[in-house]
Amino acid sequence: MKIRVTIFILAGLLQICCYPKNQVNPNLSNSMPPKILWAWERPEDLRFLDPKDFGVAFLAQTIFLEKDGITPKPRRQPLNVPPGTYIIAVTRIETNKDGTKRPAFSPEMVQKTATLIKNTLDLPDVKAVQIDFDAVVSERAFYRSMMVELKKQLPPATPLTMTSLASWCTGDAWFNDFPVDEAVPMAFQMGADEEKIKTYLRNGNDWREPLCRGSYGISIDDPLKVDLKPNRRIYYFKNSGWMKADLTQIDSNSSGETLSISSVCDLVANPGQYDGRLVSFRGFIVNGLEGSWLAHDGCPSDSAVVMVSRKSEGVQKRLRELRPTSGGGQVDGVLIGIFRNKPYSDCCLKAPFQIELLTLDEAVRVR
Repeated sequence: MKIRVTIFILAGLLQICCYPKNQVNPNLSNSMPPKILWAWERPEDLRFLDPKDFGVAFLAQTIFLEKDGITPKPRRQPLNVPPGTYIIAVTRIETNKDGTKRPAFSPEMVQKTATLIKNTLDLPDVKAVQIDFDAVVSERAFYRSMMVELKKQLPPATPLTMTSLASWCTGDAWFNDFPVDEAVPMAFQMGADEEKIKTYLRNGNDWREPLCRGSYGISIDDPLKVDLKPNRRIYYFKNSGWMKADLTQIDSNSSGETLSISSVCDLVANPGQYDGRLVSFRGFIVNGLEGSWLAHDGCPSDSAVVMVSRKSEGVQKRLRELRPTSGGGQVDGVLIGIFRNKPYSDCCLKAPFQIELLTLDEAVRVR
């Protein structure tokens, strides 16, 4: 009898420990564009977007819960997007935290809240829904029940996503059983956990919650400046209305997205891809001075250069003027980066470091 009981206990523990966790739905990458702008409650004219590159997740409504009451506040500000834009209807849920006015979280509240969210699919050209709810511990059971009910009400092929506090993605997997296609970690305005989470990400760690490993939510007003895992959707937030000029900031990665490379060869092969970006790079510093050239680490001797720009005649002219050598190889471009993360005396760094790229004029002044 003791042996049988022990077997049952072990089987139960194996189920708990080894039961497969929910993962990001891989089909999202086939339907959603790689970059998505959050458009909050303000007038937004986004007709300058290219729908092949950008989608829009707009605040469709805010639902306020109090006692037995449900108060929906639909969007009142205009939103203009180009034809063919992938549109996600976002519902923000807020609750009264006053002890005497806290929501009842009744089955009727679950049902009605889910129905209100499902109805956002009736808005023009909406293809997916997203929930934004900073649920405290006492609200999580309601959130779970509401998500299950919402999933039942949605057409089967409709993507259902949620936002997640960054601390949720690094903590316990309390929402891994939610029937969602992904959870978008909001890596901005992180409050007291901000430095802790940034340090966690800078150390190369990924989100512990598997549902968080398909995307990042970042703000162009609050640069993250950490290495982002490749091939993930980026949701961009801004505290004010979007402008076309913001796309330049997004495309140049000055919003904090960092590209990770393993060899100078990557830069030499595709210099335009890294032009003006923050790059995490493994290599050597040639002479230990800020603004110095970086030596190649396995590339052909005639392509020893890193951090180059070839996009303008000014760059080409500067190339013809300088043409210095570095580590025995011919320099192939103008260095437009400054090594910042270590003292300049560390001349032969083997560990990953970051180089913040400059404009050509700044680079010339450094030289």
